[in-house]
Amino acid sequence: LFFFALGLRAVLFLSPTNDEPSHFLRGFILSETGGLQFQTGHAPLSHRLIGLLLAGESSLPDPEQLPSWPDGERLQLASELMWQSGMDVDRVLFLARLPILWMGVILGGLIGSWALSWHGRGAMGVALVLFAASPNLLASASLATTDFITVVTYFGPIYTWWRFWRTLMWRWWLLTAVFLGLALATKLTAVLLLPVLFLLTFLFLGKGLFLRKG
Repeated sequence: LFFFALGLRAVLFLSPTNDEPSHFLRGFILSETGGLQFQTGHAPLSHRLIGLLLAGESSLPDPEQLPSWPDGERLQLASELMWQSGMDVDRVLFLARLPILWMGVILGGLIGSWALSWHGRGAMGVALVLFAASPNLLASASLATTDFITVVTYFGPIYTWWRFWRTLMWRWWLLTAVFLGLALATKLTAVLLLPVLFLLTFLFLGKGLFLRKG
């Protein structure tokens, strides 16, 4: 909650960064039309989250009425939408950033749970303080971009796979599958998680280091 409170202040007062208009455009188009024409090189989950709260926002224009819509030039469209469409920039940027910040609560829960299961309550407290006070994580979680969602969805399967081999409980196996699916829906490079998980499995089985209750 402390992380969310600090992040909320940044969400409200940070000016748009250089790459936010482009990500905002993608999220807006997905929210309004479901179109994937601007998703080249990007899986859609992050942009779905960015556009999650934009549906029905009255200050947003019809995207097809933007001057550069027929040309499909993404950067020009992003600039027109952000600065020339007459939308309430502060309000819609807040709505686009807020779901990304929510993901910070999930990441904090995963970090705290890992520290608790590994070294107890004291370690959990230290881990959560360091997490909540991390300027890099706070900055990333306060922006309508893909970076922070990538952190959460990449961290998730590593942690849950570790918990599966510690407990041999199938719910952790299922959570690993869910997080891996979310990671693949967030970033194309998440395919690299597959060899990482295979390597961890080899280490767990070969060394027997984690096969104990906890």
